[in-house]
Amino acid sequence: MINEAYETTPKHNKQPMYGLQIDKMGCRVSISVNDETLGNYFDKGGFSTTETINGHIIKSGNQTLKVLVYPREGSLFIDDLANVKLELFYVAQKGDPMDSYKILKTVELPKNTKDKRLPYVEINIPFEANVPWDYSSFYNSLVDLRKVPDIEKKVVEEYEKIRNMIVTNDQNNYLNFRIKHKKMEYETFYMSKEEIKEYIESIAKDATPLENKEVLPIKNYELVFEKDGKKVLLRDKTTRDGIIRMEYGSINTEGDYKGEKSKEMYLSPNLILVKGKTEFESL
Repeated sequence: MINEAYETTPKHNKQPMYGLQIDKMGCRVSISVNDETLGNYFDKGGFSTTETINGHIIKSGNQTLKVLVYPREGSLFIDDLANVKLELFYVAQKGDPMDSYKILKTVELPKNTKDKRLPYVEINIPFEANVPWDYSSFYNSLVDLRKVPDIEKKVVEEYEKIRNMIVTNDQNNYLNFRIKHKKMEYETFYMSKEEIKEYIESIAKDATPLENKEVLPIKNYELVFEKDGKKVLLRDKTTRDGIIRMEYGSINTEGDYKGEKSKEMYLSPNLILVKGKTEFESL
């Protein structure tokens, strides 16, 4: 699998990178790029991270970054504790030093937001990207899943199949299902053979007999369509985490988490349906 993935992935001499520096406190933040979730940053208190967004860019040209800011947990409105700063950046070549990064956009909460008692704020930021790939024909080959009859029932059934592969450690079928369309990620992140190996191994871990492994039932979910209906997933309605939740690892013997397992994992595979086919595939 690793050899085939590396050998069939297009290689590029020019390797531009686009990313986002995210800093937030006193609020919850959801970010999407081109109608596809980048992340839901609902952690309590302050949080800072850097995300690469190459994998959300289908082709060169106009792109859209959308930021939704919600009140901190327990509050109805965005208040004085809320603070958000995002920096959209670009670097001409993967691996270039930090001082060569170019800031394309800086985003902060609009002035007087905290005085307006708002339940949320939406910020849309257009930007241009120039990348050496074009996956538009692939997305054009996909069904608009919003138009599929009984789509929620079908998605839940597919998630139960995926969950069962994880429960039974059916690693071969799980890997074949999950990595079929990962070439886009290999290419857009310019992965080396070693990076592809680590990536596939991380996916394989889901269907591995881990210590004290327990896969929780699928419940409290919401159905989410992205990419203009070309992609669908289930996620936790409250936390927006992955809906297939796995707990494993050693049992904590003291402290606030006494009796609980030391590790957990959340999964929400992206499902697509290619025109002319009847079975879901994983993106």
